[in-house]
Amino acid sequence: MFETVLKLLDLLRNFIYYADERQFIFYLKWLGAVLSLIFGAFVVLLIVKLQIIDKWFKTAGNFLLTQAFPKRHLNKSWQKILLRLNKNDEANLRLALIEADNLFDDLLKQMRL
Repeated sequence: MFETVLKLLDLLRNFIYYADERQFIFYLKWLGAVLSLIFGAFVVLLIVKLQIIDKWFKTAGNFLLTQAFPKRHLNKSWQKILLRLNKNDEANLRLALIEADNLFDDLLKQMRL
């Protein structure tokens, strides 16, 4: 067992010392591609096992199907933002941006994100 490990290490040392630069870079590229595929598969497996996407779709679907955030409030707030945008002065543009950010924040909180 120990001799096998030593032989493998000797082969690796000889490969590194005596290999052509192009050949070494070629093998490094292949190693990088293989490792990327392996780690990418692990990420996909992790997403599937933890059901991350399913949880997100359920949360978004529940929010959209229920009346957790009244549409009247949303429409009224959005109309107020549009009115501020149409005034085209700097103060109203800044206020419209702040109000849109607050509205988006409220929506995300209602979705529990």
